[in-house]
Amino acid sequence: CEQLRSDLHRAAETISTLKVSAAEQEEKERLRWEQEARRFEEEESSLLAASKLDLENKMSHLRESLEGQIRSLECELVEERKLSVDQQHELQQRLEEATARLTMMETEMSALRSKKEAKAAKQIQASEKAAAKAVALLDKKEEELQQLQQVIADM
Repeated sequence: CEQLRSDLHRAAETISTLKVSAAEQEEKERLRWEQEARRFEEEESSLLAASKLDLENKMSHLRESLEGQIRSLECELVEERKLSVDQQHELQQRLEEATARLTMMETEMSALRSKKEAKAAKQIQASEKAAAKAVALLDKKEEELQQLQQVIADM
């Protein structure tokens, strides 16, 4: 009986030791899982932070690149506008010069035409005067001829 009690007591101690051991083992396992979970969360957080930083860097580089392209395009646009304005001014100036030359040529042509018309009118007037003189001279000669014929006829 004593032996049984002693065995029972040892069995109870063994059970108690096993319970404590199991509880300790369970606590160790729980701590290990918690530690593993923290390590996983830290790694995940670290990876997320690294990914976020990498993404931010890429976005920053992309933004800088696009801003550079925008500045370049804006400069090109300013240059194109300036060139367009310069060309427009040059073409406007050429048009004004051509219009001025055309007006001057029209004025010169009009003056030349007026001069030629005046010269032609003077020549016509001179020709008419000369023709009138010639007709008057012919009339005079014809009269003289008639007088001579009368004189001859009277003789």
